[in-house]
Parts: sequence; C-alpha cells; structure tokens
Amino acid sequence: MTASSVPQPTPSIRNCYQLPEEEMKKLKKLAQATDPKWWDDGKKAVDPSNVNNWAAILKAYNYHCIYCKQDLTTTLDQVVGSTIDHVLPSWVLEGRANANRRPNLFPCCSVCNALKGPWVPELPTDPADPNSPWNNRKVYIRQAREHIAAVRTVRQADYGKFVGLGVKTLKIWNDPDLD
Repeated sequence: MTASSVPQPTPSIRNCYQLPEEEMKKLKKLAQATDPKWWDDGKKAVDPSNVNNWAAILKAYNYHCIYCKQDLTTTLDQVVGSTIDHVLPSWVLEGRANANRRPNLFPCCSVCNALKGPWVPELPTDPADPNSPWNNRKVYIRQAREHIAAVRTVRQADYGKFVGLGVKTLKIWNDPDLD
C-alpha cells in the first residue's frame, strides 16, 4: 500500500489546536449564539468526576462508548479506563461549568477520547441549518465518529509501517438512536 492510498482526515476533520485563533473565536461566538443549545438543558451543571454522576451517565448509555459502542464493563481495565467525554469541548463553551451539562456528557472509552481530542466540526455555512452539527446533537456525534475513524485509520497505517501490517479501515457505527 502506498502512502498516497492511506486515508487521510478530510479538511473538515481537524483538531482545534491547528485552528487559527480567529476561527477559534468564531466557534466560541457560534456556540454562544446557537439557540437552542442542544448541550444546555437549562439545568445545573453536574460534576462528572462525582462517582454517582459518572455512574448515571454510564448507565444512561448502557455502559457503552458513545463513539465505538465498546462495552465499558467487560474488564476492570475498561471500567477504569472509561471516561466521560464533553462532546462539545469545554474550551468552546468558555469553561467546564457550561460544558458539564448532561446533554453534553457521554461515556467514552479511553481510545476514542484520545483520538477525538478537542475536535470540533467546521463552521456551518448556514448557522440556522437544522442539520448542522452545531444545531443537532446526533449530527455532531456522527461527525465525531467519522473524525475518530479517520484518525484511527491514519494511526493504524503509521503503525503498519513499523510492523509490516496492512491498513485496516475502521467501520463507522450506525446507531439508529442517533441517525
């Protein structure tokens, strides 16, 4: 397999650390202007590090990673390695108090959390578009899954160069609850 045939993240799949400061400001402004804010249920923020909140979030999604659907209870290592992901990163929402609301918190395996990192989707061409990830949680999560799959594929290709393995593409999970 040649380097050019290895799937690469698309321009829409990028990391916020690579964004120009002006675009980061636009994303923060967009998050503040979006209404309704799918990540804000109007209730008091929760502390995901509190064991009761952590358990409730895991239970709400049947103890599975929101991105890869891995069962987070299969082994003790998976339980210990499970995380609560801020789907919309706290840097966009100007702090954890705004980000720590239940609609923005999901169970996540440590691998998906690391691969997703502080990713955010592209700015929408039409801020009022109901199918924009900024206006639709299901679309946001689907795009995050695509980002994770692309990053994983690139990392697998890099790993394959060192151990002589081929590139295996990662299936993007379809979730009827989110599609």
